[in-house]
Formats: sequence, C-alpha cells, structure tokens
Amino acid sequence: MTLTSDDLALRALLEGTDISPEAAVRVARNAGLSPARSARLLHRVLELSVHDLKATVRKVFDVVEAQQRAEAAEQLAELEALVLNDAASQPTWTTMTLTNFSVTSCIEVAQDGRVYDLHNNAEFQGFWHDVTKRALRLKWVIVEFGAEQVELDILFEGVDHIAVHARVEMTRFCIDGDKPPP
Repeated sequence: MTLTSDDLALRALLEGTDISPEAAVRVARNAGLSPARSARLLHRVLELSVHDLKATVRKVFDVVEAQQRAEAAEQLAELEALVLNDAASQPTWTTMTLTNFSVTSCIEVAQDGRVYDLHNNAEFQGFWHDVTKRALRLKWVIVEFGAEQVELDILFEGVDHIAVHARVEMTRFCIDGDKPPP
C-alpha cells in the first residue's frame, strides 16, 4: 500500500507538531483514511512502536464509530418521538389568484371570452409589480393579422415572490425552418 500525494501532504503537516497520538489518528480518520492507511501514515510521525500505534488507531476508530452509532440512535429516537398530524398542514402563504384572466395553455390566455396567443400574436410591453398590494400586472399588445390592435393586461394578486431571469439571445424559436438572426 503506497501513500497518495494527499496522504504525504497530511503527514508533512503533522510531522512538525506536538499533536497527541489520539488527535493525529482522528485527523487521519477525518481525512477519510482507513485504519491501516492511518497507521502507515502516522508510523513515522508518532514514533510509536507498531504494537502501540495499532492499539491507538484501533482505540480511536472504535471510539469514533461508537460516537457515530450513538448519534445515529439518538437521531432515530428523535424521529420515532416525532408527532405529526396525518392531515396536510396549511401552507404558510395564500394562493395567488388570477384576477381578470385564465390560462388555457402554456402560451394562451383567455380574457373576456377571447383566447389570445401570446407566443405568436402579441408583443410584450412590460410588467409592473406593486409590493405593498402584492400585485403583478403584465401587459401585451395583440398584433393579430387583420384585427384591430388590442391591449391585454393581466393581473396577479396575492403575489409573494417573483423572479426574473435574463433572456438568452440565441433561444429564439424558429418556425417552419426559419433561422434565427445572426
């Protein structure tokens, strides 16, 4: 079994210290080393007999594993003692309402009995967020061929959070094989 460069670096760190054998073994164990690798790494550093070194490594690994088992048992006991209601808990926020429109698909909304295709037949004008009223307003201009220009405002109430992300320029969807502009 050879030591890796990380093992050698750890050994170099420990060599010039007055660290106790138990603390050195804990450091090696916390670095992810097995008991045998820990003993090999610390053999020169600790200047202990092979018998004493193995006993120290065994003792520290046994103590740490016993502590971990006790912590795991404590965590499982905490889980067993946990009391939860079977009924779903009430959400901590109110549901956002769609005030003056409905969503008919991922690109269409309906307002006043008419369906609008926001992807193909609308130009987004902007949004306005009123934090104090918890309201969000989005505005489009509908530009359907042969129709008069219609402004579409949709309003969200009870808005607790909005997130806006920058548009990625080259994600324009192409229709009928059109290529995006360069």
